[in-house]
Amino acid sequence: QGDRRAAQAAAAAATERIEALSREHRDHLRAALDTAEAARDAQRTQARSAERELRERLQEVIDQRDSQLADLRRQLERSSNTLQPGALDQLHAEQRRIAERLESGLSAVGT
Repeated sequence: QGDRRAAQAAAAAATERIEALSREHRDHLRAALDTAEAARDAQRTQARSAERELRERLQEVIDQRDSQLADLRRQLERSSNTLQPGALDQLHAEQRRIAERLESGLSAVGT
């Protein structure tokens, strides 16, 4: 009977140790999960920030190109009486190149 009680005590101690290790392991896994989620959230925030900056920069480029086009149009209107042959074609070609670059930039950011 003493061996039986010793065996039961050893089994109870082993069970308690296993449960303690299980709790410790679970706590470590939860901490790792929390760390991974925090890292994922930080990456998402960084990606959104980078995308926002890219969109803002692209808008600046679009605004700059629009301003340049407006300047070209004004110059063309002022010099319409003294147009050189092909000047209007050059303006239209420049407008097409700017539009293609803007479309390319917009598709690059998924808009």
